[in-house]
Amino acid sequence: MKGSIYPAMFITASLLFFYQAQAQTTATTKQNDVSEVVVSGQQNPSDWFRAESQHFIVYSDTKQKHVSQLLNKLERFDYLLRLYAKANAPTKAEPKLTLYYQSRVRDLKKIVKDQPAYTIGFYNSCAQGVQAFATHMYYGTNPDVSLEKQPENEGLSYIFEAYARHFLYRHTEIRTPNWYIDGFAKYFANTRFSDSETVLGIPPQSIRDYLLYLSSGNNYYSLNYKDILLDNESKGHNVAGEAGVRLEFQAKAWALTHYILSSSENIQHFDAYNKLVAAGLEQTKAFEQSFGFPVKKLGNHLWKYKRKSAEGLKLNLTAGAEQEIQFSSLPISANKLMLADAAIKSCPTRALGQELLQNIMSEAKKYPTSDYAQTILSRAQINWGDAKSTIPYLTSVAKGDNAEAFYLLGNAQLRIANERQGDEQKNYLKSAQDNFLKASNLNSSFAEAFYGCFQTGLRLQDTPSKETLSAAIKARTLAPEVSGYLRAAALSHAYLKELSETQATLDLMARNKRDPQMAEWANIWQAKLNTGVTRAALITEMHQEVQPDTRFTEWTLASDSVMQEVQRSAEMAAVTDFITEQRVQQIQSQRADTSGLIR
Repeated sequence: MKGSIYPAMFITASLLFFYQAQAQTTATTKQNDVSEVVVSGQQNPSDWFRAESQHFIVYSDTKQKHVSQLLNKLERFDYLLRLYAKANAPTKAEPKLTLYYQSRVRDLKKIVKDQPAYTIGFYNSCAQGVQAFATHMYYGTNPDVSLEKQPENEGLSYIFEAYARHFLYRHTEIRTPNWYIDGFAKYFANTRFSDSETVLGIPPQSIRDYLLYLSSGNNYYSLNYKDILLDNESKGHNVAGEAGVRLEFQAKAWALTHYILSSSENIQHFDAYNKLVAAGLEQTKAFEQSFGFPVKKLGNHLWKYKRKSAEGLKLNLTAGAEQEIQFSSLPISANKLMLADAAIKSCPTRALGQELLQNIMSEAKKYPTSDYAQTILSRAQINWGDAKSTIPYLTSVAKGDNAEAFYLLGNAQLRIANERQGDEQKNYLKSAQDNFLKASNLNSSFAEAFYGCFQTGLRLQDTPSKETLSAAIKARTLAPEVSGYLRAAALSHAYLKELSETQATLDLMARNKRDPQMAEWANIWQAKLNTGVTRAALITEMHQEVQPDTRFTEWTLASDSVMQEVQRSAEMAAVTDFITEQRVQQIQSQRADTSGLIR
């Protein structure tokens, strides 16, 4: 059950970027001003439909009303983060994020079967693309209650948390520390918008409850602030298991991040801290040197801060401009094929990929004339079945402005080329390259198509051309959260002797502790480049493909449910401890009585 907001103090003032942004004019946006346009329909529509706004494409089986409300808030949230996080300058053609907004949390298992406990959503980034998955949760508002006193919209908080975390990976160079990434995500998770105001910095209910749980003297926890600074987010112990440790980490990360973002002075201290850590100083020593007090006093310092100064921020700011949302219905085959296709694009394991292929083949044969179903079948065959079988269909639809068809046809031809030799292989590679080029020309934000141009050019040329290497760099620019693109870009920069860009890309990978496989690779290549590497060695490494199921996944856990488990388990543990203590006292008493009789 939702309690009162903590703390109850709010300010209408400036913080961080707002000192510089006060002079900016912000267009007014009202929720009921959002345009809804159905651009196409189906005679037998699916439960699923498509919605598109300036920065997002949403597929959902909920209701258009729910998606309209979600996109309105997400666009305003994106606008706020771009101001606040000092995001990288947007590319000329920025890819839109694809979000699957599902009505049932259990359907997340159709995408990735092996998930952490309490998963409520996740982001998946791999060579097949970047996708987000979230679950709709019912939420009602009371217009008579002020914005800051409204109860938390739990489902929206999870979506905001996930997007804020992902935003750092896509639009900034921030990859560490993990506690700041999580603290930043939680800081913005409970952001609220009205027609004319924005409120941010309120702790989500689970964070508030966990901090109260800790301050009540409960002993069922294991992380101190040294653990937080050292990014120990999973090695502790908690009555709610690993999810409980993660919640504890995030609660303390929220408190520390809120403190840092509370003043320009603290932000300067944090900048100094990051520079010291980057220079090799151990995190706790860097903190003490930057902030001027011992880490052992940090917990008490933040406790006092939360009581006196940890305020939510209320701003007379309407984030973002008026948005138009375009809705379109999908054919009935989407009911069973939508999530199967999303799973294929998530770079699944071989076992799941083969299973998905069989399921898609069984369903798609019911709709032989449906371009929607046959396109999904083609993608599945290219990745996990018979790529050659897709050529006739894809050739027939790769026309006009159908960028996806050109891309898939290029992928099929690349897959076939990998199984051929000599002139036959070269012909397939040339055809694949042509189709990847057509796809990227039609859609200049198509990161996967640019990566395809790099792959085919690399196979066709003994010495990779600048155009081939530039395609890898373009893919990395469009989707920097995809590890495979970063790897190809780092090697391409190195080959082109662009040393600063090489170092920056490898450093970005090495600092991402949540992708340890690629972080290790980046560290190895940083060392190699420092001692000198030939261009021949770089070409050899470019040809070494990463594992096809390599992906970077950002998990979002249902922290309210985790907090409930923490409270329940702590109560049970306390009862168990009490009963054990009573039994010990009873045994000791009986022994004392027996000892008296013997005497």
